[in-house]
Amino acid sequence: MGRGYIAAAILLACLSQVRGQGILCIMTHCLTEFTQCSFDSECMSILNCLGDCEPTDAECSFTCGMGGEAGKNPHFVNLLKCMVANDCMDKYAESGECLATDAQALDITDYDQVAGDWWTVWGQSCGQEDEHGVWAGAYDWYPCSHARFFQVEEGEWINNTTYCAGSDSVCAGDPLVTAPQVYWSSPGVLRHDYPQSEAPVIPQIEDWKWLWISGDWSIVAWCGSNPMLEYNGAFVLSRNRSDGTIPAELEPEIREQLELYGMSLDTMCLTDSTNCVVSP
Repeated sequence: MGRGYIAAAILLACLSQVRGQGILCIMTHCLTEFTQCSFDSECMSILNCLGDCEPTDAECSFTCGMGGEAGKNPHFVNLLKCMVANDCMDKYAESGECLATDAQALDITDYDQVAGDWWTVWGQSCGQEDEHGVWAGAYDWYPCSHARFFQVEEGEWINNTTYCAGSDSVCAGDPLVTAPQVYWSSPGVLRHDYPQSEAPVIPQIEDWKWLWISGDWSIVAWCGSNPMLEYNGAFVLSRNRSDGTIPAELEPEIREQLELYGMSLDTMCLTDSTNCVVSP
């Protein structure tokens, strides 16, 4: 018991977002889960990564989870579940603002209208502060961000999403892949439901609200949540890799559509995907 207790105390120091009463809460409710994590090198690696994050930096924590495949580590998952269930961690502040309602989405439920490849070109969540709040995480600025919607066995659809850590079109690591199940929760709203293996804290849901589609271009506002965080964004997507150039005949309409939801193309962040490899 002594060695396990000491190891658990060391692990507590690794979690930058745990303070004061949170430590007492974990020691009271989650000591077994901490002890098990202490003897798992992968679980320790995840916690060490989290220990380098600022308490308010949700992007850093997100990257630790995805890069370390935290959702596939049973000891880390059990620990995090225990902490969430017993309110041992404070929620992060909301990132940005949900910019569209479900009722504003297009009246579509046909997967064929969105199936295939979509590259992020211009994004709303870029780490800035504006009238919508602080867009912490810069979730729409991940380099080489690419979505591919297709059908798998038993009729289910997934979004095979690839991207890499970094910003301003520069990758800071190897490509990451997620593949949430997707389904229409209402017309025009494609819900992304992440499995436990890809989201350490579940349920993790993202609703992609398709607001405008014309040829190879589209506008999507998305709103996501899990028990620790509400996070939002929006992007202009293209079916082809892009340097940000929008066809001249579409740019006025895209600008007009963005303004309807409180966005401006001039303040969005560009992701130049012209040098990105085709996603797996």
